[in-house]
Amino acid sequence: MIFLAIYIIGYFASLWAMHTYKKQLDLDHYDNTDPKDLWPDDYESNSEAYTTMSFAWPLFWFMMILKLVWNGLMFISKKLEK
Repeated sequence: MIFLAIYIIGYFASLWAMHTYKKQLDLDHYDNTDPKDLWPDDYESNSEAYTTMSFAWPLFWFMMILKLVWNGLMFISKKLEK
């Protein structure tokens, strides 16, 4: 649970830092594109893609942990069955 709290705090801290120091970090033109240059993906902007991936990674790892726990329990169950 502590990892989730650290992740959430870090996520919002990084968004705050990128917004506050965007000129120093050269992120001022983060979502600006040429009209003739279309996005090569389905996202409307880089910030939308960043937000989606930031929420998708923890979900992915949570599902992987559940799968590994399930496989471990099934392995133990089969060993105890014999």
